[in-house]
Amino acid sequence: DSKLVYPSEEKVSATSIGSTKSFQQLLKQSQEDPAAFWDHVARELTWYEPWKETISGQLPAFRFFSGGISNPSIHLLDRHVENGA
Repeated sequence: DSKLVYPSEEKVSATSIGSTKSFQQLLKQSQEDPAAFWDHVARELTWYEPWKETISGQLPAFRFFSGGISNPSIHLLDRHVENGA
């Protein structure tokens, strides 16, 4: 028997989402318009070249951010080093 456990509002408020209601809104947007949702999320990252198409193709041969060029080390390492970590 699987039981879902939800975090307290205090823990949720300490996240970048801020509230359970905000999470539900983001979830709904991601389901109703995934291309717009991921386009918005990806704009928070650094890109050397912007993408031409957010989502293309169908399962199992789909692509995200076609034509875009980024570097995961910027997001995983470099930004923390730049901030003194």
